[in-house]
Formats: sequence, structure tokens, C-alpha cells
Amino acid sequence: MSYDRPRSRGFFERDRHGHERIIFRSNSNSNSHRRSTSQSRTMVHELASDLEDRNAELQAVAESLKTELAVAESRNWQLISDNSALRDIVQVLKGDKEILRRESEEKSRDIEYLEERVAKLEGKRERAEYRGERAEERVRLMRRGLTGRGILSEGGLKERLEDKVAEIERLSELLKIMDDKLSERNRWLAEKDNKLGQLKRWIVSKGFRVEGV
Repeated sequence: MSYDRPRSRGFFERDRHGHERIIFRSNSNSNSHRRSTSQSRTMVHELASDLEDRNAELQAVAESLKTELAVAESRNWQLISDNSALRDIVQVLKGDKEILRRESEEKSRDIEYLEERVAKLEGKRERAEYRGERAEERVRLMRRGLTGRGILSEGGLKERLEDKVAEIERLSELLKIMDDKLSERNRWLAEKDNKLGQLKRWIVSKGFRVEGV
């Protein structure tokens, strides 16, 4: 025999200990009331279980977010530390670059001075060679008995000419050494510039900006 389920009305009730519970009342007999109360308790337990599961999931999500935040903060600190170290490196490289620039200018001035001196010595050598040729011609004429006048004024000219030639050779060798050193400095400076550019590009790739480089 079938029967219609009685309509019930539920409400919350607080006991003397301050705990709340759900009470379902109906117009049916006491058996129906006990059955409704049992069902309500089952629903409350299920709801409480669902809430506990949901709370556990939220706790797990919160722990995961805390872990991700800690990792992000650690990475951010490392990036800040790396950026500070790279700024120090860049400053050192900029200082080296400025020192090399001044040294390069000084070497260039030295080379210009040596080139000017070599040019002057070349002119002196040409004049000395001309005088030497004239002296040799006078010597030949003197040996032939044609003339002897003025030969004493040419005394020691050959030795002086040889000294000038030796000095020019020494200066030429010194100029070559200075030129090689300057070329080596320029290559080193170019390597420093290239390394500085690589560091700047690396810093930019990490999301930072380095000004004045």
C-alpha cells in the first residue's frame, strides 16, 4: 500500500550547550517524525563531510600557492642579486674601458711623436748621404791629386752618418714595437667591448635594464 510522503518543515535549534541542530517537523505520526529526523541527520553528516572535503581541497590549494610564492620570491631575490653583481661587473668593465681609452690616446700620441722624429731623421739621413757622396767624390779627387782643399771639413762624416743610420734603425724598431703594443691593446679593448655587449644583452634578456652602458 502506497502513501504520500508528508510535507515537513525544518528549522535550526540550539541546545543548552550552544550546539545547533536541524529539526524537521511534520503533521504525521511519531514514527514518521523519527524517520524524518534520521534523514535530516544523514543529510547533515553528508553536508559536513562535503564541507570537510572542500576544506581539505582548499587547504591543499593554499599550501601549493604558498610553495609557489616562496619559489617566486626566491627566484626574484636571485635575479636581484644577479643584477647587482652584473651592475658591478659592468662598472668595472666601464672603468677598464676608460683606462684603455686613455692609454690608447697616450700610445697614439707617442706613435705620432716617433713618426715625426723618424721623418726628421730620414731627412737628416738623406742630407747626410748627400754630403757623404760629396765627401767621397772629394776623396777620389784628392787621391787623383786634383784637389785637397776642404777635405778636412768632412772629417768624421762617415762615422756620424753611420751613427744616424743606427739611430734611425733603433727608432724604427721602437716604432714597430709601439705599434704592435697598440694593436694588441686595441684587440683587447675590442674583446672587452664585445664582452660588455654580451653582458648587456644577457641582462636585458632577464627583464632588466642597464643604463649608461
